[in-house]
Amino acid sequence: MLYFNKYIKRKLFVLSGIIFISFGLVVFKFSFNPNSGVIKNVQAAVNGTIIKDSQHPNRMTYSGLSINGHPKPVLLCGPGDPEDFFYNNTSGNLDFLTTQRDAKTTYITAYLKDRCSGTCTPGTGSTLDQTLATWQGYLDELEDAGVTTVFFFYDDGVGLPSDWQTSVPKIVNKLKVRANGTQRKLLIWSVAEEYSEGLTQTQVANVAALIRQNDSEHIIGVHQLPGNQFDFNSNNNLSMFLMQINYDDINAMNTQVNAAWDNVNGNKILNMSENIDHALDDRTLVRQRNWAAVMGGASIVQVHQMGRASDPSVWNDPAKYSDCNNLTSFMEATRVNFMEPNNGLKSGTTEWVLAEAGYSYILYTRNGGNPGVTNMTAGNYDLTWLDAISGNKIMEVKSVGSGTQSFVKPVSFGNELVLYLVKTEGPTTTPVLKQGDANGDGLVNGIDFIIWLTHFAQTTTRKNLDGDFDGNGRVEVNDYSIWLNNY
Repeated sequence: MLYFNKYIKRKLFVLSGIIFISFGLVVFKFSFNPNSGVIKNVQAAVNGTIIKDSQHPNRMTYSGLSINGHPKPVLLCGPGDPEDFFYNNTSGNLDFLTTQRDAKTTYITAYLKDRCSGTCTPGTGSTLDQTLATWQGYLDELEDAGVTTVFFFYDDGVGLPSDWQTSVPKIVNKLKVRANGTQRKLLIWSVAEEYSEGLTQTQVANVAALIRQNDSEHIIGVHQLPGNQFDFNSNNNLSMFLMQINYDDINAMNTQVNAAWDNVNGNKILNMSENIDHALDDRTLVRQRNWAAVMGGASIVQVHQMGRASDPSVWNDPAKYSDCNNLTSFMEATRVNFMEPNNGLKSGTTEWVLAEAGYSYILYTRNGGNPGVTNMTAGNYDLTWLDAISGNKIMEVKSVGSGTQSFVKPVSFGNELVLYLVKTEGPTTTPVLKQGDANGDGLVNGIDFIIWLTHFAQTTTRKNLDGDFDGNGRVEVNDYSIWLNNY
């Protein structure tokens, strides 16, 4: 993780660069204030493991949990520190994250280089065993408080230790479960931070394969240097692209994350895990940058320099945590996993759009007024308004016409707001193909293998129909692996 001031960050990384129709059918309308401890209770009560959404591999769900008839989505916003959790002021940071700030994420590293005084590794042999037993207890406390641990094996610039083939399985098998032997639920693995500073792509792939051999459930990702192009789109073990997007400008953040969404082509989860010195900005910029990333397609936003008890209090303003928690609770009550960024649908004062075209939408604006969306399908819609600053919500049901529609914001709301619209009638279901199913018969069998073999080494735009199961436009060995894993 890089540490330098905002001026240098800008010099290095920042490039310069409608009619309202209503039939008066308001079935219900009410509002509430979130600052009552409800968010913490709801989050802490989550009892499903964070897993990749089987129908939408660029999103996550809580296993076994549903909301409004569909799997409950995972969409998190919270601290992107302290990466030195295990080595500096551990008890203070643990209390800070779990009781003082109601954090929802943390970002911690096993083999640490930055902020390390002396040797910052978990050790080897029996020392490693003892260290992992202690770490297991820390992760249990974090999970009990509803904090998701994003666990990095190697810091930037750290090479593979000589015992990696034994230490990685030990770490995984110890920490994937709680001290009582039950499965850990709020955990995501990351092979490395800024991996190319210490590891080759082959080494990353080897570590990811070893993690997967020892843990079939939890999501695995890797963090890269700044950019929106993922280096591991063809690697089935690496499901999460942990991005570093170093843009201060809000619209540039949305554009960059949206570009990453396009790059992974619906196959990888996006974690906007680092925007250098993110927490150093004022509350408004931090909040708006978080929303920019989420509306661009990110499933996690981790705020760099937030989460360390010893840092200046303004970096850890409780209001910044509250803004994150409002974002999480709002988005996890939507159909966000069915949506994709589609700013081309915006109308009125809307700035950014997530859309499940013809059925559900999320609109964001900082401009107040009447946010709108184009190409709507007529029908009755449930509307949920969120005041992004106060966290207040208002819900109503309206009958909406087709085409371009706009919606009058609640008079009590400020200009920065979010609107979730979903039709009250169920969506037209589209059969979801199993991975490895080329002919769409709902089975993964020898017929699908023959289709893959027939088109092997060819380019195609027909995706699964020609055996291109990862959708990268080529029929290759990786597609065979997808077929084999689902056979």
